[in-house]
Amino acid sequence: MPKKTRQKKHVTPERLMELSFAYAPPLIISAAADNKVFDALENSAKTAEEVAKQTPASPRALRILMNALVGLDLLKKDRRGDIRSHKKALSFLSARSRQPTRTFLPRLRHSSFPDGCA
Repeated sequence: MPKKTRQKKHVTPERLMELSFAYAPPLIISAAADNKVFDALENSAKTAEEVAKQTPASPRALRILMNALVGLDLLKKDRRGDIRSHKKALSFLSARSRQPTRTFLPRLRHSSFPDGCA
């Protein structure tokens, strides 16, 4: 039987950018959970301004955060600009979720950087 070989990834500017951004998704997801973005989107699609009425964050911050979540494929944006959550994402990230996924997010964020670096 032939031996499996692992294909090496070459160092490229694109690969370096990918690696330098690797810390961001957990921080983005944690910020969304802390600001109850998934809870606000539980029943319907909303704009950042509508979500801001239900959360402690500003519309501008939520727009940035929600666009980042669209980029991570955890939220979907329609043609009008309304944003909704994927049902699967809600099943793990909503406060009413029966899954324990939310419990590790705050620890993840606070343990991502050594003291004094964040």
